[in-house]
Amino acid sequence: MRDIDRVECLAMGHDPKAALRSARRRSLWSLTVLADGAPIAMLGLVAMNLVEGVGLPWFLATDAAYKQGRSFLVEGSAVIALMRQSTPTLINLVSAENSRAIRTLKRWGFSIGDTREMHGGVAFLPFRISDHV
Repeated sequence: MRDIDRVECLAMGHDPKAALRSARRRSLWSLTVLADGAPIAMLGLVAMNLVEGVGLPWFLATDAAYKQGRSFLVEGSAVIALMRQSTPTLINLVSAENSRAIRTLKRWGFSIGDTREMHGGVAFLPFRISDHV
């Protein structure tokens, strides 16, 4: 797991392994991304409110995930589209220091809020994608 992802997990009160286990257990579905047979990322979707169509996407990765180039962005966009089939509104938080993730989220169509929330001494920014304003 990338150092910044570890920081995010710890700030939310979970060691990285526990964070992955908890996220997988709470998810409607999750995926493990492999490169040359080795896991490089895990992601999934937690339902926050199925009646209103709100989900919480999560993504924890190794540095190798960000070395996948264009396929990372294209496949990621397809996964986001799949998430939005069951929960058209996706929301979560990202560390304000996680510049790579913020750039990727923007490329996948998310808007990044500017109001910082402190969790475990770490500043987080909200991100969101929705057809509704």
